[in-house]
Amino acid sequence: MTTFATFPDGKAIPALSGKGMYIYTCDKVVSAFNHNERDAAQAMKDMGLQHVWVRIHGNGYVGDRDGADRKKMHLFLDAVQTAGLAVAGWGWCQGENPGKEASLTKKALKEFGLDTFVADIEQGVSSSNWTPTEIHDYLAGVKDTASGGLALTSHGFIDWHDPAVLKPAEDFVDAMNPQAYWYGSFPSQKMVNAISKPAAYELKNSADYGRLCVDRYTTWYHKPVILTGQAYPEDAFSADDVEKKLVEFQQGFDAWGSIVALNFWHLGATTPDMRTTIAAI
Repeated sequence: MTTFATFPDGKAIPALSGKGMYIYTCDKVVSAFNHNERDAAQAMKDMGLQHVWVRIHGNGYVGDRDGADRKKMHLFLDAVQTAGLAVAGWGWCQGENPGKEASLTKKALKEFGLDTFVADIEQGVSSSNWTPTEIHDYLAGVKDTASGGLALTSHGFIDWHDPAVLKPAEDFVDAMNPQAYWYGSFPSQKMVNAISKPAAYELKNSADYGRLCVDRYTTWYHKPVILTGQAYPEDAFSADDVEKKLVEFQQGFDAWGSIVALNFWHLGATTPDMRTTIAAI
């Protein structure tokens, strides 16, 4: 079994610990497992997951999508929690109005009975724009409601995405979460040249891209790190390509003492082969 680092002072945050998966939409996950919430939850247990992160709000709405069937989401969450998995909510944070967005996050946490949250703040994506003050104000607004644990997720190679803007998060979050989506080309030569360590990481290697992202987050931020890997195909990066890179990560990643948890984006996009490999990690 993989041994992760622990939170400072032995703090226990189940939904931010161990191995897990992101969930984008609950119904897509349920439909992949006999259209049955309990079967879906059992599949997660079979993968060796300890936590799942479920989308609970987007930009201006509560739920895993605009117009979501919240009753079905509750059924899904009940099945997952009954199976013994810890659950955190996550939500997209646009940066247009930090006060309103904090209120939306608190409303979503209360709607689904959760006390652990992962704020998705990705500077520049979908015209998202944040200042350090806005980061501070948003996280200060949600901290009390996210009393079980609070994390911030963002770009993997953070050096290319205004890393200083996230510094105020250190005062509020329990962990930072780089999204290490390696595709077939990361780390690139340009990335390793940018940090003056061209020999430290193998190019185009998923395990080394994960290690690179962890290293950059621990350089920029003084918080525990949760690493997110890639378990989804996109465009020319096929499901077979994803599986090969997952195997490469499984066989090569060795920085377990530098992270408190590992998860993957996202369960609804996985194939049986991907799930088998994740189970072996």
